[in-house]
Amino acid sequence: MKSKLLISLALVAALGVGFFLGRWQFARSADKYYAQLMMPEVRRASADFSHAAGLLKAIRSGDTNEAIQTLEEDLDTNILMIGAAVQATPVSKRDRQWLSRIRWLREYRAEHPRKPEFTAIDEQVAHILSLVETNR
Repeated sequence: MKSKLLISLALVAALGVGFFLGRWQFARSADKYYAQLMMPEVRRASADFSHAAGLLKAIRSGDTNEAIQTLEEDLDTNILMIGAAVQATPVSKRDRQWLSRIRWLREYRAEHPRKPEFTAIDEQVAHILSLVETNR
């Protein structure tokens, strides 16, 4: 009877230790997997943070023209990416948000024209802005 009790206690203790070690190992593995999964987002957040910090610093120091120019260039870069997706997608499958962004930028640029530094980029942006008008 005493040996059955000791075996039962040893079994319960082994199960308890196994349970907690298993939870610890799972949490460790899950955390590592989650960190790997999130790494591209963390890198992007770090870049976005640096970009926003630079803009805020320029604005706070009174250099609003530089901050505006940077934001205008960001809009150009983003619209070029959106435009590439629009052009590569059949008309029936185009995302409405893409077209909405193109319309917004077209209206914004009509209200706030600017002289770009690089005419090739401006020509590409103008082509993308025309995609909504012609719905190509």
